[in-house]
Amino acid sequence: MSAAAARAALASIGSDLTALSGTPDERRGNALLMRMNGVALGQATIGDLAAVPVWLRGTREAQRRLALRVALLSIAPVLANSIDGRWLGAIATLAGEDMLDWAIQLADTINGTSDAPVAPAQIEARGFALLRSQLSPALRDYLGWAPQGDLPQDPVLVSTWLDAALTAEAA
Repeated sequence: MSAAAARAALASIGSDLTALSGTPDERRGNALLMRMNGVALGQATIGDLAAVPVWLRGTREAQRRLALRVALLSIAPVLANSIDGRWLGAIATLAGEDMLDWAIQLADTINGTSDAPVAPAQIEARGFALLRSQLSPALRDYLGWAPQGDLPQDPVLVSTWLDAALTAEAA
């Protein structure tokens, strides 16, 4: 790839990220909220742009679906062993029955880390926290529009969940 083509590719990635971050007012509002919550804002560099994962360039809806899948995988054993129909129904309403069934089917092959049910209202924030954990600090700001959460996890385990979720989204 020529230097001009490499610059054009990086410019395209930067344009995609800026567009997906919302309007200038949304970006400023998200930055203000993050600063108020004590989150240090990063400054993306050319090196960061070169390392942008494909999923970060996807639509907000695609990112939301991916976050839901990753969150469900993180609690897959709890989902598979639950007999709480109300809780499972609320998660099915949020993520869809197909996605819930997919996570339950993978419960035996995927290590989950939660021993207790996660409130359905927290599932999406959990997923985005897990996705953010896979990004460099400078790139996390591009998910500023998404629900916030803090969920320290083993990066290798999160990477496994993310790979399984990306495979399912591609199918």
